[in-house]
Amino acid sequence: MNDITTAAFWMATCVSLMGRRWALAGACCGLALLVRPNLLLLAAVAVVFGVAAEPIPNPRSLVPRMARFGLAATPFALVVLWLNSALYGSPFRTGYGQLDHLFALSTVTITAARSLRWLGETHTMFPLLALAAPYFVSRDKRADLLLASGLIAATCLVYLVYKPFDDWSYLRFLLPAIALMIALASAVSVRAIERLGLAGAGRYLLMAVATSTLAIVCLRAADERHAFALQFLEQRYRSAGMVVRDQLPPGAVVLSVWDSGAVRFHGRKEALTWEALAPAWLDRGLRWLEEQGRTPYIMV
Repeated sequence: MNDITTAAFWMATCVSLMGRRWALAGACCGLALLVRPNLLLLAAVAVVFGVAAEPIPNPRSLVPRMARFGLAATPFALVVLWLNSALYGSPFRTGYGQLDHLFALSTVTITAARSLRWLGETHTMFPLLALAAPYFVSRDKRADLLLASGLIAATCLVYLVYKPFDDWSYLRFLLPAIALMIALASAVSVRAIERLGLAGAGRYLLMAVATSTLAIVCLRAADERHAFALQFLEQRYRSAGMVVRDQLPPGAVVLSVWDSGAVRFHGRKEALTWEALAPAWLDRGLRWLEEQGRTPYIMV
C-alpha cells in the first residue's frame, strides 16, 4: 500500500530539511505528492520552514535555497497535474471524486475519536509522548521540532476532515504523522530517563525494558490483526486478475468493486464498478455493453 511509501518520502523530506539539503528535500517532497497528492498541506509546511530557516530572512540565501527546493519539486507536481488531466479531464480533478464529497468539518469528532482509539490499540499511547517534546528537546533543536510538529499537525488536519472509515487499518493514512510522533516520543523518553539521575547501567537497563515492552505489545497487536499474513490475504487480488487474464475473451468487461484495480492491472481488461451505477442502469449498462460487442462479466 502506498501509505508506507508516502510516509517514507515525508520522513525523507523532514530529514533533508533538517539537514538544510534543499534540493533533496524538494525532490522527496515532490515524490511524496506524486504518490499522495492530497497531502499538499505538508508541502506548505516544508515551504514555510524553508522561508523561516533563518531568524532574519536574507534574500541572498533565501532565494537560492527556495529555488533549489522548488526546481526539484516542480516536475513531480506537473506530472500530477498532467495525470489528472489525462485520466480525469482536469488538472484539479482526481480519481477519488469531488473534494466536497471527500472533506467535511462534520467528520472531525468521529475521525478523531476513532483514530485515537485505534492508535492506542495498535501502538499504545506511547506516540502521544510527542506532545511533551517542547519541554524536553534542547533549544538548538527547536526549529527542527517545529518542522516535525508542523508535518504531524498537517497530516492529522487533512485526515480529520476526510470522510470517516470504520476499520482500524485506515490508521495507515496517518503514518507520516505516526512515524514522526514515535521519533519525538523516543527523544522525550530518553531525556526523561536521563533526568532521573540514574547511573549509566541503570539508565540503559530502564531504556531496554521500556523498548522491549513496547516491542512485545506492538508485535502482539500486529499479529492479532493479521499484519504478518497480509501478503497472503492480499494475494487474492493478483489471483483474481490472473483468472481474468487467462480465462476471459479479449473484449470482456468485468463488473466489480474491490477487484477493479486487479482486473485492469493484472487482467488487462476493462473494469466497471457497479456501485457507481444508479440501480436502473445495471441492466441498461449490460445491454449497452452487449450492443457494443463487449461481453460483460460480474466478479464477486
